[in-house]
Amino acid sequence: MITEQTKQNLIAAFPIFLIGLGISGGCLIAGGACYEIPSWRLYSGIAFGGLIALFIGAIGVFGVIKRIPDWSIIWIATSMIGFLVLINFTSSFGLPSVLEIAILIFSIVIGLTIFYFITKKNWHSAALLGVGLSTALSLILFFMANNISHNRIKIGYFDFIIGFIMSGMIYLFLKGNNHTKRLIIILFLALNSIMVLVFNMNMQHLNQESHLLYLLVFSNGLLFSGIVFHYLIRLIDRIISK
Repeated sequence: MITEQTKQNLIAAFPIFLIGLGISGGCLIAGGACYEIPSWRLYSGIAFGGLIALFIGAIGVFGVIKRIPDWSIIWIATSMIGFLVLINFTSSFGLPSVLEIAILIFSIVIGLTIFYFITKKNWHSAALLGVGLSTALSLILFFMANNISHNRIKIGYFDFIIGFIMSGMIYLFLKGNNHTKRLIIILFLALNSIMVLVFNMNMQHLNQESHLLYLLVFSNGLLFSGIVFHYLIRLIDRIISK
């Protein structure tokens, strides 16, 4: 018999699996490089991944409305990364500069507000937020790295498998004690670093400048960001209360 807590843990870990599924499904539907396939296959693949992204975003918004229960934190974190990626493409939409700046400022304010309320709750929630942010970013970077070679079939399998593994790690994180949680975070640190390294190696094959150190700091900084801000908020509260 599956307990209510087990159901919530499975729901909490599910969005990372969905990201892998969305990337995999989209790549497999497309079936090749964008210049080699019919446009209907390309748009079908994009639509598949886009629908999954919209679903994740909708659940993330629902979690915020429900005052951010623990099961919703990974959904919210992945939605934040997805929205960040979308913001990077606003310039291609032909929007006025004032509107682009307004969207950016609004996004930053909303993101920081959500970040504050989650990290303030407890160590567990803060760590979960960092895990969600970093794993979502790593999956996207890994997809971009492999996409350079246009080997869509290979990308599809790898992102699906890695998303499945990461979801399993999140489930173990949710189920485990504090010692297990710390061990899982270390494993995420190693896996994120490997995925960033693969991305950087592929970029260098295109004679692009190496950003390995920056990407390692940024990706793994996200992983620990929730925990760092949680203790920082506690420290500030103690200083104020004195």
